Amino acid sequence: IPGIGVRYGAMLARAEFRGDSLLIPYALATSGRGTLQVTGGIRLENLSRPLLNLDLEANQFLGLDIKNFLTVTVTGNAALRGPILNATATGRATVNAGVLYFADILNKQVIDLEDPVNAALVDTTLIRRARLGPGFSNRFLDSLTVSNLQLDMGPAVFLRSTEANIQLAGQITLNKVRREYRPVGTLETVRGTYTLTFPLVSRDFTVQRGTVRYFGTPDLNAELDIAAQHVVRTIRTGEEIPVVAHITGTLQVPKVELEGGPGRQLSETDLVSYLVTGAPAAEAAAAGQFSVVQNAVSYLASAATGELERFFISDIGIPIDYLEIRPSVAVGNVGPSTLGRV
Repeated sequence: IPGIGVRYGAMLARAEFRGDSLLIPYALATSGRGTLQVTGGIRLENLSRPLLNLDLEANQFLGLDIKNFLTVTVTGNAALRGPILNATATGRATVNAGVLYFADILNKQVIDLEDPVNAALVDTTLIRRARLGPGFSNRFLDSLTVSNLQLDMGPAVFLRSTEANIQLAGQITLNKVRREYRPVGTLETVRGTYTLTFPLVSRDFTVQRGTVRYFGTPDLNAELDIAAQHVVRTIRTGEEIPVVAHITGTLQVPKVELEGGPGRQLSETDLVSYLVTGAPAAEAAAAGQFSVVQNAVSYLASAATGELERFFISDIGIPIDYLEIRPSVAVGNVGPSTLGRV
């Protein structure tokens, strides 16, 4: 099924008519390394309005595998009830393994939900375009209601980008009305790493705490609040300087800010200088490394200016083709400033 990126195989089922019903003693399908069993029946109240009474049991079943967006393997139970059009699904499952992808902060590789591959999770656009599903299948998926489906995070669920790999725990509740999926809940970060890459150097941060919070919005976006720390040992004195990367924003538009450790008030320029040179900005400039610090601060600031550029062109709709905001930096007590060029 291209729309959700999975393949079903090794199907086996038995069904028998009894009175006005089609009974299903058992049905089995495999996906990934897992199985999905279906039992129950379908009552043919009339030929145009069959009623579902099906129970589903998944065991390590690959439910979704949408490239660069979401991969989910589940174990749990669900019930499918009601007319085949406008049926309702309820239940509870554990996400044994999964990967939730989010946009890179500095590389600006933002996930585009308008891409049919990603949008296929929200509707069946890709199936329709490829003409792979009959009208019945599309109408069933569009009309299906999901009511308070509880999803518990198992031991191998990760929030991931090319910069981050963070394990998640917790629970979310999933509802769906028509084509809109609305997850609600807060996932906690268990452990993980975040890599901040500057020109010619990169630094690994260890995740200290964080949350990924869904508010039930139909865009499947979530709010980020993650703190990760890297400890710098200064070149001159050997002092340990903790630097905290605070990741905020959303899955689609994440942001990062640097902060000093507890009790340390340092400018972002000094924090970047510690990361790339092992010394504060003034010492780095005195040692002839001003350009290194300047380039690193500008590179970090480009993440924020990229979102500002998008805001002016896309959100406000200013009639220009290209806008570049090029950050600059001054060493000392003055932090980074932004200069615009159209």
